[in-house]
Amino acid sequence: MISLTLSRLNRVHPLFAMATSLRQEVLGLYKKCLRLSRVWEAKNPADTEKERKYILDEARTLFRANKNLVSEEEIRKCLKEGYTRYEIASHYRIPYPRPIHYPTGYVAKLQKKKIKDK
Repeated sequence: MISLTLSRLNRVHPLFAMATSLRQEVLGLYKKCLRLSRVWEAKNPADTEKERKYILDEARTLFRANKNLVSEEEIRKCLKEGYTRYEIASHYRIPYPRPIHYPTGYVAKLQKKKIKDK
């Protein structure tokens, strides 16, 4: 009965099919994050519980903050960021967001520029 209704809606509203596939993708990423928090083992065993809690809280916070997005482009951008963070966490065993590294001397150049502008 439900499958008939969904197929009928897909014919009537082609955007509905796109919305359901995006929804499934978002929910799949959320589930992956929750599973990762359950099986997480920190490099330092004393930090395992702290890092598990961080992963769980970060996933909840970010997914709740973005739950009202409607633009497919914005949703895909957030999904890409989410998958990237998931892959970095699972591969490098670092649950925290990847820090931005500036080239050597870049910060010093910025500071000189601020001093000259004053």
